[in-house]
Amino acid sequence: MEPPLTDSPSTQTTRTYLELTPTEQPLDPATVQAQFKRLHQLTTSADQPWYRSLFTSEPRPTIEWLLATDGDPDTPLHYYVGIDDPDALDHLEQLVRTLVPNEYELDQTEWHPINLLPMPTPTPDEEDESDSEVNPTPTLQAVEFHGSADRREDWQTRLTPFEAFTESADTRLPLAAIVEALAGATCPTVYQTLLRPYRDWTGDAADRCYRLERGLDTPAQRAVDSIFPAPEADGVDDPETNTRLEELDAKNARRSFVVNARVVAVTEPGDSRPTDLEGITSAFEAASRTCYSIDATHDADEKAHSIYEDLTSRTVHLPDYDTLTSKLRGPRTRVVAS
Repeated sequence: MEPPLTDSPSTQTTRTYLELTPTEQPLDPATVQAQFKRLHQLTTSADQPWYRSLFTSEPRPTIEWLLATDGDPDTPLHYYVGIDDPDALDHLEQLVRTLVPNEYELDQTEWHPINLLPMPTPTPDEEDESDSEVNPTPTLQAVEFHGSADRREDWQTRLTPFEAFTESADTRLPLAAIVEALAGATCPTVYQTLLRPYRDWTGDAADRCYRLERGLDTPAQRAVDSIFPAPEADGVDDPETNTRLEELDAKNARRSFVVNARVVAVTEPGDSRPTDLEGITSAFEAASRTCYSIDATHDADEKAHSIYEDLTSRTVHLPDYDTLTSKLRGPRTRVVAS
């Protein structure tokens, strides 16, 4: 399993972001799709010897999207977009400017999630116990989203496409639930999505299609076939197999992203499950599809602190569908989307 990718230590207290001020003008699905293809082609400005480029691909950046609230319902939400390579920010700004409607305001600003989400510090000494009862220490609550695949390689199938949420007035984008939850939050809360361009897995997709068409997709199917080989079939009659083949064909294996999404809130002591997070845990259920879904876990204590560190350091956890741990507990990991 590859180690997570971390931008910078959480002790850093400022970064340059693009701050978005949206309007009621909706996003255009075709524009979103086109600009995300361009986002995938962004490279970092990191210098490397010319001979290294013969053996390694160009470094790929991590793109960060944030929604933040200070917990005051009368204060508007803040929308930020950033990148882990400061020298690529101007290029990112050009792409974001084209991605959103012209009515959106877009400005560069200095900010950092740690300014809104200071790490709660417990009282160190027992002699301070009386003071902690008067001024109890705030706690961290966190929600983290995971991709859950029916089969280990079903991450290669589709989530619900963006345009499906814009086809009628009865549907809405999954992010709307997060915006509503943060707009009504009563404690400082930050939602983060990290996008990192994923490798070209065209060969993996072709190999998967070959196995699906021959009924050799699962280990059990391959074990049976090794003993009782099945005759060549003219076509595929199984509806589930046809669904997987259709969704594989619709995916763009050359332009996909690893996606990490999480939420952290600084809550009042004793508030083990704040209502502010209730609408967030189910926000991406509508994006789930036939073989691949997005689940959420709500965490506190040490796990919430770990997610807090991941958020403030822009840590990207890479997919681990093929690791032994994933095989034992079932195929559930960070999302790969295209």
